[in-house]
Amino acid sequence: MFRGSDPSIWNQHIRVGANRWTIPIDKVSHPIRFVRLLRVDTGESVTACVDKSTLLRCCDNLRPGLNEQFSGGHHLGICHRHAPPNVEVRDGQGGWGFGHSSGEHDRQAFGWAGHALPKTVFEVSVLEKLPSYLRHELLD
Repeated sequence: MFRGSDPSIWNQHIRVGANRWTIPIDKVSHPIRFVRLLRVDTGESVTACVDKSTLLRCCDNLRPGLNEQFSGGHHLGICHRHAPPNVEVRDGQGGWGFGHSSGEHDRQAFGWAGHALPKTVFEVSVLEKLPSYLRHELLD
C-alpha cells in the first residue's frame, strides 16, 4: 500500500513510477492483521501484528498510520522497545522506517533496527494471514 522514500505521501492515492506510490488505507478490502515493512535496497523486512484501525493511530509497537511530522521528520514505521533510538520512529523509540535522528531534529531520517541509513525506499504492505515463510520476521 506504500512504496517510496517520502513518508509524507502516506495514505493518499499517488502513482508516480515504481518507487513513489501509495493507496489509501480505506481502499484495502481484506481484513488487516499484519503490516510488513520491506527495505527495498536489501530485501530485508520486518512484520508486526496490527489491525486496520491501528494503521490510523499510534500503539505500543507500531507507528505506521499517524505519519506525524515532528523533530524535522515524518514518522512512519515499526518501533520496538529493544531497538536503539538512534533513529526514532516513535518519540524516544527506535525501529524500522522513517523518523528523525536522535541527535539532529531538523531533517527526515531513515532507520533500520534503530540505526541510521542513507535515504532509503521502503515498502509497506498489509496482510490478512502471515505466510509461513514470513514467520521468522514477526516482531514480538
